[in-house]
Amino acid sequence: AGMAAMLGGEEDAQTLARPRSSRRMRSSLQASVEWMPRPVGITGKFVRVFPSRIDFQDVEVGQTLIATFSIQNITEHARRIRFVKPKLKEFILHHEVLPAVAPGLEVKVDVEFYSASLQDSLKDEVVVMCETDKITIPLYAFPCRANVVFEGSCNFGQVAVGKTEIRYIELVNEGLKAADFELVEYQSARSISIEPLKGRLGARDSPDACLTLKAVLTATEPGMFRSIHKVKVNGEEISSLIDVLANIRRSAFELASTDGKGLLDSISFGSIYFEEKVKMTAVLVNDSPEATDFKIDMTRLTRDEHEDDGAISSRPLDRTEQPFRVEPQSGFLRPFEQIELTFIYHPSMKIPKKGFKNQQAGEVTEEHIIEATCASSMSDQTVNFTLKGRASNVRARLSLGEIRFGDCESSSHTDVAVTLTNQHENLALNFNAQKVAQFRVIPTSGRLLPLQSLELIISFKPNMLGKHSAVINFLVNGGVFVIPLPVFGNCHRIGSKREMIGGAGGPPP
Repeated sequence: AGMAAMLGGEEDAQTLARPRSSRRMRSSLQASVEWMPRPVGITGKFVRVFPSRIDFQDVEVGQTLIATFSIQNITEHARRIRFVKPKLKEFILHHEVLPAVAPGLEVKVDVEFYSASLQDSLKDEVVVMCETDKITIPLYAFPCRANVVFEGSCNFGQVAVGKTEIRYIELVNEGLKAADFELVEYQSARSISIEPLKGRLGARDSPDACLTLKAVLTATEPGMFRSIHKVKVNGEEISSLIDVLANIRRSAFELASTDGKGLLDSISFGSIYFEEKVKMTAVLVNDSPEATDFKIDMTRLTRDEHEDDGAISSRPLDRTEQPFRVEPQSGFLRPFEQIELTFIYHPSMKIPKKGFKNQQAGEVTEEHIIEATCASSMSDQTVNFTLKGRASNVRARLSLGEIRFGDCESSSHTDVAVTLTNQHENLALNFNAQKVAQFRVIPTSGRLLPLQSLELIISFKPNMLGKHSAVINFLVNGGVFVIPLPVFGNCHRIGSKREMIGGAGGPPP
């Protein structure tokens, strides 16, 4: 630990040793043997050593290998460099007694490896010393062996029930020795199979150094499935594993709320008036790894409102009888895609929209319940949900059926108080009085809560002579319901004009 702190840390690097038959042949073989040191070294306070590690890979018995490392003086003064040689006889350090190395100068030193019988890997070290620097270079020698590499993780992801998926795992022998491999099951999954479970890989660069395994997933039931196989190479278990993972899910549509509160099995529009239109949105989710189409069927009425006994009926409904609609009603969804659906509830009026009969009609209420189905023609995916709504007639009433004002001078007015009552027990209403000549309503618009009444002032304010008559229409909820009020008045005399006051006490301009 103290040495690492003094040297400012050590990074992994290695150089592949180049072989030679004798030291005299080193120069000629250096150009012919490919070796690629990684550009990483160790920098101390006085010298820099490169590389930081030396590996002798795929060593054959009786073969001599040589690796070179360099030492550079990074100070501004000449420095003397000393070495501590390897302890094992197989590693030989070749160097001459060096004079002091000039500033910035780099010197090279050879390490030779030779073994008459190498059964296992060997490890040693060379120590480079300069002043207070003490830099250790690890030396490794590995015998010729098999080196099977592969991508151990195989993830099928999400797969629909009933599907069969295949993935491939490639085994490559990067060693100089052939490899007999065997897959030993550690954790089994009946939905996952791998073949072949054993075989032979040739040495590196041979035609049979690569082999492809086939992993097959048969999705018969939903759930998480995992299969783990240990790998043996030439009878010895290696550290790498083959781990196959799959998530099998049932293909299904899901209808969810747009506010993230969860799945929906029914959509309730509450209570509204006839001829009103209410919209609600939901999200249709294709919770499946497969693309699919969809179509929403809303043609079945769970309760036949035309039957007194409320019997169940599955007869098709025409447009006048169907208060529900959805947009879009059909479409296409990619895997795990979602689309926003707009459901519309627009019940039709079944009593007169205006006139005396309208005001005299009692409460009319209809319950609408539709069992809807979203299905796919490409699979067995379905989702069932219920649409519910309650429609009532507007029960608003004026205290007077008509108003006759009699005679009134021009430039004057006559007022009559009329009470507008919302007789519905649960629903509020909004009203707006249409403008007509010679007559005026105060206030012209407003909102009435359930069972609330409001006094209106109807004024006859003629600005010309003659008999005047009109119908003031009170539009309820934007015109879905109309209350007509006939008004009559006479003007046979010109009244006195209002005297205008001028000057500082006059009305503002």
